[in-house]
Amino acid sequence: MPVVPLGSCALPQILNGGFSSNFVSEGSTATVTCSPSYIVPDTYDTVLCKDGVLVGRTPVCVQVLQITDGTSASLLVVLICCACVVMTCTVVLSFVLWYKKHKKVTKKLSDDGIGTEIRIRQKEKLQTERRKQRDIPNHQRHINMIQKIKSG
Repeated sequence: MPVVPLGSCALPQILNGGFSSNFVSEGSTATVTCSPSYIVPDTYDTVLCKDGVLVGRTPVCVQVLQITDGTSASLLVVLICCACVVMTCTVVLSFVLWYKKHKKVTKKLSDDGIGTEIRIRQKEKLQTERRKQRDIPNHQRHINMIQKIKSG
């Protein structure tokens, strides 16, 4: 590791690029230069030496994808289309699985509909019996009135 001169900052190693020197003086800036077909993808290509410490993000050089012929472009389009098809199939498959599960639950509920139908019939029968019980006093009154008329 090189010795850093007093009043300077050591510049970091940059993959696929670099600085023009290994050090930058206090208060000065250094800008990274990327190798051919590489760029700094944002505006963070410069660092500042302040109080013996580099200020700013360490620059990164990334490769630029260059398509020079129609074949490569077509291949890229095919790959993107395949990715879209896979994502669409995943969504459709998820929906189908959800639907099947929902259908089973619905079928189970409709199978239980027999039990529900029995409960409804029992409820109707109970309501009919209650009506009869309500009607018994009226019926009994009629019988009592008829008996009074006959005896009277």
